[in-house]
Amino acid sequence: MPTYEYKATNEEGKSVKGVLTAETEEDLETALDKQNLYLVSAKETAARSGGGASAGGRGKIVRSRVKRAELISFTVHLATVIGAGVPILQGLDDMIDETEGPYFKEVVRGIRNGIEEGNSISDAFAQYPGIFSELYVSILRSGESTGRLDDVLKEIVGFLEWQDELVGTIKQATTYPIIVLCAVSGLLTIMFTFVLPRFLTIFDGFNIPLPLPTRIVIAISNFFQNFWWLLIAGVVGSLVGLRTANRTPQGRMVLDRIKLKLPIFGELIRKIALSRFSHYLATLFGAGVNILNALEVVERVVGNAVLADVVRRARLQVGTGQNIAGALRESGEFPSMVVRMVTIGETTGNLEETLQKVSEYYDREVPQTVKRIFTALESMIIIGLGVVILFVVLSIILPMLSLQQVGHV
Repeated sequence: MPTYEYKATNEEGKSVKGVLTAETEEDLETALDKQNLYLVSAKETAARSGGGASAGGRGKIVRSRVKRAELISFTVHLATVIGAGVPILQGLDDMIDETEGPYFKEVVRGIRNGIEEGNSISDAFAQYPGIFSELYVSILRSGESTGRLDDVLKEIVGFLEWQDELVGTIKQATTYPIIVLCAVSGLLTIMFTFVLPRFLTIFDGFNIPLPLPTRIVIAISNFFQNFWWLLIAGVVGSLVGLRTANRTPQGRMVLDRIKLKLPIFGELIRKIALSRFSHYLATLFGAGVNILNALEVVERVVGNAVLADVVRRARLQVGTGQNIAGALRESGEFPSMVVRMVTIGETTGNLEETLQKVSEYYDREVPQTVKRIFTALESMIIIGLGVVILFVVLSIILPMLSLQQVGHV
């Protein structure tokens, strides 16, 4: 697999250079996009000695094929090894033998070789940004510097388990409504494209004025038959436009601001972002990462450009000796409860503890909001389908009643 020297820009427009391994430049661009970097130029270079990941070297893996459960298991094992006083190289050798996935086995081997060559543990992990997030590596680096590596690995495990639970909750709540929505959309498409046009032609031979519902249904049916390509072009164009806009800092900011203001879903999006903010900051701060570095990481991983900008301003204020709560309060984007808890934490010196309280609150609130919204959405879809079917039935029955009245039937 070729290795590329690349030049990219981050969300603030600053130039970033680096080296990544990818099959093609398109894959390289995709990998950088996941890190909120925008590829400017790339040049293929000779591979490092030792080869890529497939050869057991230190090639940087840019596309993650590792399941979260596998990553959690690996982190638990590593924490146990280090906590038991087993040399890390020996522990990684054992994990290479026990790792089932061939892809992740080569990743572990690459980490082991990197440490053996003299790299720090965090630097060896940082060679694989597609698998080990910036937050993961930052916590590791803090654990190395404070001598609490086994403790911070346990904190990473708790964080990964929270992520897994959150994703599982969202998937569980959204699966059925999405299936229902797709089924309803397919049913309506078939109905207006194939069924209704044939049925409504029976009224063509009668010289009677058609009721408004019938005319509307005929117009919709004609549109589906003659301009179906516009629907496809509209969907594809919208997706391409959104993706293009999302690749620029300005476009991402506008889209994320719109997301927060969406009816129904805006509340959920904000709560998920706030849950990330509290979890990430509490985990980093608790692992011993200094507050400026912690805020810098949170800014990049909070998942919403609007809230990331607030975190950036908070970081700048902290750098000048001010507090975090002030920036959060001035933005108007953070709920008063979060601002109040951060204020208490900063005042009492227990910021980690108060952030944990905020995290616990959103751990309860997010799943409840997800279930509430998608339960309501499911009901709305069913009611909407009923209304459409009733409208279609009326469009068929009303002309028949008109025919009876004029004596045609």
